[in-house]
Amino acid sequence: MKRQLGVTLLELMVAITVLALLLGIGVPSFTNVIRNNRLATQANELVTAFNVARSEASKRGLPVSVCVSSNGTACDTASPNWANGWIVFTDTATAGEVDGTDEVLQVTGRLAAGYGLEEAEVGASFIQFLPSGLAEPAAWRRLQLEWSAAPDGRRRCISVAPGGRIGTTREACT
Repeated sequence: MKRQLGVTLLELMVAITVLALLLGIGVPSFTNVIRNNRLATQANELVTAFNVARSEASKRGLPVSVCVSSNGTACDTASPNWANGWIVFTDTATAGEVDGTDEVLQVTGRLAAGYGLEEAEVGASFIQFLPSGLAEPAAWRRLQLEWSAAPDGRRRCISVAPGGRIGTTREACT
């Protein structure tokens, strides 16, 4: 008698049930991992912009600013919203404005849908770094990046100290 190779219908149904259980447990936690990584990536993009501005100010010997920009060419001063994007530019004439002699060094577009970025304190729509490495205005600046759909309020606090130091924490800005 020849031996038959294959699986029975019962074995196939058990295997599909086990696979469905594993996917039901694994997919939601994997989704949270992806969202946490997106949050960290977007926070790192802003930190990178601040680091580029600080290093370029030191290298070029002139002020370099990071400001809110929805179009990638000029600063949004009327209704600044950091979630719309930002630019890094040399800031030689009027502080916080892209003038005729200024050069745009880096452009970052909108944040992904579902994420918000707001100033934790009321302040300017730009942060300027001087050639000495100090930040202007000479006050702590904190920006809070938040995933708005998170039930536990996942967020990152990005801070710029008056001395120019840039840091992030995994909690709300205080």
